[in-house]
Amino acid sequence: MKEGMFYLAIIINYDHELQKDLQEQYEGKEFNIKNQAFTELLHLRYSDYGNVNKFIIRFKSVKHKLDILEFKLPEEVYVIIFIEAMNEKFLI
Repeated sequence: MKEGMFYLAIIINYDHELQKDLQEQYEGKEFNIKNQAFTELLHLRYSDYGNVNKFIIRFKSVKHKLDILEFKLPEEVYVIIFIEAMNEKFLI
C-alpha cells in the first residue's frame, strides 16, 4: 500500500510540474503577461475599432485583465490613456 501511495505522489507531482510548464510556455511568465497587457492598453486606438462601444468594451477588458494581474495604475492614468486613444475621434 505504501508503494502505491509513493507512485501516486510521483504522478501528482509530475502532473503539477507538467501543468506549470505548459502554462508558462503558452501563457508566458507573469511579467510577460503584464507587459503584453500594458502594451496593448497603450496601443489601443479608436480608429482600430471604428465604433465607440466596441472600443470602450476592449479598453475595459484590457483594464480588467491588468487588474486581475495586480498591475495597478492610478485611475488618472487610465483616463489619460483613454482620452489619448480617443483623440482622433473627439479632438480636444
